[in-house]
Amino acid sequence: MTEDNGRRYCPSVMNRWQHTGAFVVQFCSETDVTPENYRGRVEHIATSRGTHFDSLAGLIGFFEQALANDQAAEVTTAELPDIGG
Repeated sequence: MTEDNGRRYCPSVMNRWQHTGAFVVQFCSETDVTPENYRGRVEHIATSRGTHFDSLAGLIGFFEQALANDQAAEVTTAELPDIGG
């Protein structure tokens, strides 16, 4: 898979709960509905990170990685001390 960063989405419309698990998937015209022949591009809305994939496993792998990274970020943020006054 080839990874790249896409354009950033407008922060004012990025509600965390709406976009954390949201993805845009674009399939190539030669994609056939078989696990060996899924081809296209996927982008994680919350982070704007994207990649090209050439198999169902590659597509699912990107989903898993993006969601795992997001969950790790949530845990790190939740563990930060409250320094407000």
